[in-house]
Amino acid sequence: MVILFPYDTDDLDTLAREKVRAGISTPILKNYQYIPLNVRDIPSRNRNKVLREYIDKTDFFALVSGTYTFMRPWCHNSMVYAFSKNRPLLDVDTALISDGWDNELTEGPNPFSRIRWVIKDPFIELYVLDSVLEVVWRKKAQIPRRTVRYRFTGERGLLDDVAPRVEWTRDRADLFLPQWLKRSIWLAGL
Repeated sequence: MVILFPYDTDDLDTLAREKVRAGISTPILKNYQYIPLNVRDIPSRNRNKVLREYIDKTDFFALVSGTYTFMRPWCHNSMVYAFSKNRPLLDVDTALISDGWDNELTEGPNPFSRIRWVIKDPFIELYVLDSVLEVVWRKKAQIPRRTVRYRFTGERGLLDDVAPRVEWTRDRADLFLPQWLKRSIWLAGL
């Protein structure tokens, strides 16, 4: 299994990036291949296209999030695309990793909680919460219901129903990340 770990250097400080890189390259993930992808290395005009290409080439979408990741358009677009491709989804929250300077860090919301799904047979419609207005849901995609394997309950919900969040420090992701990956795979119906 190949896991895509996209991240944004504007949302992660250097220490957090290094801890996550070290954590995903430890022996606990020996059965997985992984691709850490800094979206800031991709020109903004090509970002969505390149992210879609990476999602197409990988089996799993593990978003590395910081305080403001939930507001990023690239984040919304890639989450919706990964969902439409039936990729297991996981939010790897790094906001509480100490920066070494005792700065107060703020945990942002799970980016997957900013996407709402609604079953309107024969489709599932996805809506993204506007990051400026915070009360307006904008339709982002319509996917044939028969092509979606996720383990939903009910007729509507938020994408975090099938995309759990692992907090790097509290949940000891450096040790228990494989269990979170397995849970995401199960929720994706695989």
